[in-house]
Amino acid sequence: TKAAVSIVESDEQITVFVEDDGKGFSVSDGPGDRFGLHGMRERVDLGGGEMEIDSAPGKGTRVEIHLPAKRLTGSG
Repeated sequence: TKAAVSIVESDEQITVFVEDDGKGFSVSDGPGDRFGLHGMRERVDLGGGEMEIDSAPGKGTRVEIHLPAKRLTGSG
């Protein structure tokens, strides 16, 4: 029923947090048919970043994305 997105930016890195209180899923099973997570991971990989997923059935989901700021801004 609730979702929150926050973005933290520094000279070196941009970090994005996405959290919800949804039904969650077992991370060990992988994203399965969750095409949104597949697409997010693909874009993060293309940006030279990393993505962490923390979720459990009945506990919601938290996604943390770390991207290099210089690659995104084109400087450097």
